[in-house]
Amino acid sequence: MKREILSLCIATFIMVSLACAFPLSGQSGDISKSGYGTNVTVFGIIPIDLNDDTTRIAVDLGTATGYKGTVSLVDDQDKFYRPSEGGSSIDGGWSKDRFFLAFDVPKGTVIKRLKFEPMLPGETPGEMFSIDWESVPETSDDGLKMKMYSVTSQNEEAWDLDYTNSNSWVFDIKLTNDRSENIALSSDNLAIVDQYGWEYEGRDHVGFMQNLGQLAPGESMRFDVTFSKISKLSRPVMLKYQNLTLDISAWT
Repeated sequence: MKREILSLCIATFIMVSLACAFPLSGQSGDISKSGYGTNVTVFGIIPIDLNDDTTRIAVDLGTATGYKGTVSLVDDQDKFYRPSEGGSSIDGGWSKDRFFLAFDVPKGTVIKRLKFEPMLPGETPGEMFSIDWESVPETSDDGLKMKMYSVTSQNEEAWDLDYTNSNSWVFDIKLTNDRSENIALSSDNLAIVDQYGWEYEGRDHVGFMQNLGQLAPGESMRFDVTFSKISKLSRPVMLKYQNLTLDISAWT
């Protein structure tokens, strides 16, 4: 199946909160001190599952000042990852530039920040700075909590007219039961709403949920759910489960 992964305001499972949606930006203090330095903008990320254990996070970066130095991805456990392609050093040639950096991380990793260690002219170390992520977006109501870690889109197999003109959307979500009774998980309770207000119900667009069963009180479950046969003209802006609604417009 031909896949087209879109750049999303997400990150895989790994995203910025709605309070600080993309683009994100930061700069070193060297600019104000010496006139040299760098500022960086993060436009989004593209999460790609390499296998069952590893996800490649492609970070879309831009700089108006040029960047020379190292970049590290730091997760919520304070573990550092260096770029998996192109080494650990980016030389923008001291010119305007936009580029991707790819980080291979364990599947399910949650980004905490990107750390930049710039190098000034003359190979002088600059002032380090970070661009922070806040947390994954979440919503709760009546003892049920939902978080979304990522969303990706891919073309459907073009074997009939419906599929030729449609995409699949894959959401990495977690549900937590804070109620005093069990909750049965069902695709019938899921839905997405597009930018026109059209609701795609799970019972019609989610095949099955692989016998996810029930959530006991205090229990959480994280899983992928795929909505298929979604019009290519539709951009999901809201994710729903029962009475929960999550604004995802900054992610798609």
